[in-house]
Amino acid sequence: MKNIIPEHNIALISLLKDTGIEIRQDGTSIEIDASNQGYLPIQADALPYPGMPSDVQPLLSALAVLCKGVSVIKDTVFVDRFQYVSEYKKMGIDIFRSYNHVYICGPQRVQGAAVTGEDIRTATSLALAALSADGKTILYGYEHIRRGYEDFDKKMNSLGAKISLEIPMQP
Repeated sequence: MKNIIPEHNIALISLLKDTGIEIRQDGTSIEIDASNQGYLPIQADALPYPGMPSDVQPLLSALAVLCKGVSVIKDTVFVDRFQYVSEYKKMGIDIFRSYNHVYICGPQRVQGAAVTGEDIRTATSLALAALSADGKTILYGYEHIRRGYEDFDKKMNSLGAKISLEIPMQP
């Protein structure tokens, strides 16, 4: 990633390094190598800046599915930012929510399913979880991702994903 300010993401960069993801910084660029397997579990608290952003919490849950051991993700900013939990369960993900915490024991096999993202964070989290799924995932609510991330499908496909856009009927 180029033209970023790594100092604004210290909490997230540190957390990703703690899982075993290799991150190299060079001025306003970061290079991320997540090709290793056997990531360590995530222990994260979403906090106000300069802590880990609450917006990232659902996305970390998609990573937690791949981590070895019990990941615990807590959101102290928006305690109701866990809309993805019921959709994860449709994908066969064993996830448990208790108030402002989620617990995910991994690694887990993810199954493709028809899921719905009601907002940008949920939809993006579901798209990321679907990348590790066996089978096809149909994501309703993709328009939330398109509103927030320009050319998300093209960028993900350039990294090896297989995302195709169709206009499905709502479930």
